[in-house]
Amino acid sequence: MRHSQAYYIRHGYGVFAIRNKREAKALYDFCAEQMVELFGRQPECQQPRLEIFKWTMDIYANNFMLEPDKMPTEPIKCHCGHCSGMYMPYDIWSYATDHAQFYWS
Repeated sequence: MRHSQAYYIRHGYGVFAIRNKREAKALYDFCAEQMVELFGRQPECQQPRLEIFKWTMDIYANNFMLEPDKMPTEPIKCHCGHCSGMYMPYDIWSYATDHAQFYWS
C-alpha cells in the first residue's frame, strides 16, 4: 500500500525537508507526539530535542494559524548548536530542513 509523504512523517519516517502545508502539519503532529513521549522519560536528557520540537510547533502555528498582523516579528534563537541559530518566526521550511537530523534520530 502506498502512502503520502505526510503519512510517513507522522509515523516517524525521516525526510530531509517538508514540501507543502500538509507535510508541515504532519511534522507538527509528529513533534506533538514526540514531546508527550519524551516528557514520560527523563526530560533533562532530551532538552535539545524538546526545544526543537517546541520551536517547530511554534513556527508552524505562526505560519499557518495566526493572522498576518498578529505574527511575531522577533527572530527565534535556536540553541541546538548545529544550525545558524537565528530564524524568522514563520520560516517553517528553513527550520525544518536545518533540523531534520533531530526529528528522526
